[in-house]
Amino acid sequence: MTPQGPDMTHSLQGATLAIQLLPQFRGQIPWAEAAPQIAGGPGGYSDEQFAHLLMTGEKPDGSHLRPPMPPFRMNADDARAVVAYIKTVPRAE
Repeated sequence: MTPQGPDMTHSLQGATLAIQLLPQFRGQIPWAEAAPQIAGGPGGYSDEQFAHLLMTGEKPDGSHLRPPMPPFRMNADDARAVVAYIKTVPRAE
């Protein structure tokens, strides 16, 4: 974060999440502690696998995204458009 707002040079580069699960729920609810880097495309995913994730919330191994990430339900055209856009975002060096 900068005084002017979000630091967009780190957009989609992965980071610890600013929101945390309430202490009384830790260990009881699956929770992602960090967002993965997806700039340039998520590592290990083909375009088709990434689009499938955006349409179903299902990863290539059959597991699902953990909260606080919502399960996506994009249509195929929107998912392909997001995949194409994400691939244009440069990865951090």
